Amino acid sequence: SYTCLSYTWGEPSPLYLIKIDGRPFHVRKDLWDFLRTVRKWKWLRRRNLWIDALCIDQENKTERNHQVQQMGRVYSEAEMVVCWLGCDVGIEGMLGGIRNSPNWEANTILSPRTGQLNVNVNGVYSAEYVTRLCWAEYWSRAWVTQEIALARAAMVVAGSEAVDLNLVI
Repeated sequence: SYTCLSYTWGEPSPLYLIKIDGRPFHVRKDLWDFLRTVRKWKWLRRRNLWIDALCIDQENKTERNHQVQQMGRVYSEAEMVVCWLGCDVGIEGMLGGIRNSPNWEANTILSPRTGQLNVNVNGVYSAEYVTRLCWAEYWSRAWVTQEIALARAAMVVAGSEAVDLNLVI
């Protein structure tokens, strides 16, 4: 039983040092931010995590190419897929608004005047939150479709907020 992480790799530098089985390993900022966040969440840190940058030897071209062919199986057999959107406070606020709303649809309106979708976050309707969520770098990845579509269960996470996609869709 394992949970897959779906995320963007981000820029190649700076690199951050972590330890895996006592050995040093360098990761990019986006993964570093996720690992720092996951340490605070018992529900997630107690899971076996499958993270491509850590579970696939990226220096071994043969292994890497073989594993890419297995990605559909890896994501479809995972207990859950965590979609990490990073530490954007606007997206985090929106997820918090969704998670705390007893009726998500009641807190979403389409403005007839502007045609913009607005979301109620802490009593304030803001198209900016929707825009930030929709234009997050995460959604630009071609692999997102496969990773989410094949998931048995999926959770969207930004900063300290998480929303179960199965409850929203």
